[in-house]
Amino acid sequence: PGTVLNTTTGETYNTLTAAAQDLNDGDEVLVGAGQYTESKPEVTADDVTIRGVDGPTLTSDWLAANQGLVLSGDDIVVQNLTVRYEANPQGGILADQNVVLVLGSGNELRGVTLDGVSHPSPPHQAGVLIFPGNSVSIADSTIKNNYYGINNQGGSYQTSNVTFEDNNTNVA
Repeated sequence: PGTVLNTTTGETYNTLTAAAQDLNDGDEVLVGAGQYTESKPEVTADDVTIRGVDGPTLTSDWLAANQGLVLSGDDIVVQNLTVRYEANPQGGILADQNVVLVLGSGNELRGVTLDGVSHPSPPHQAGVLIFPGNSVSIADSTIKNNYYGINNQGGSYQTSNVTFEDNNTNVA
């Protein structure tokens, strides 16, 4: 993988997971070009920006995680990043596999590609899963190859210039 830089602190990391564990409210992280295979990075800090530089791809480790990226804090912005949830190559399915899980409010996804990598099931698998009371806005992005493009479980969302490709259902 490339390098992940916290521009607020100057710290560098080899993984987004390590950077996410070290985030403080208000930090900005630059994710350098490269392939990152990780186990469910979770962003719990508020008012954080995660920005991809030169097309990085975050791929979930299907053995260790059932989410590609988890946004637990509020007012998190994710920009210019591809997040892929890889299927178990042996055919097994983990329950509730999602590319991005939204557990906070006021979050934004801009210029992202959320790729479920052709998940026909389970029915809970989504490009974006929004839990009750939480919110996200999605702009200038592509959501593809998921059972649900967006699965809203009682939260709220806004979309602008979002392309849906090869999802079983685009919005549920």
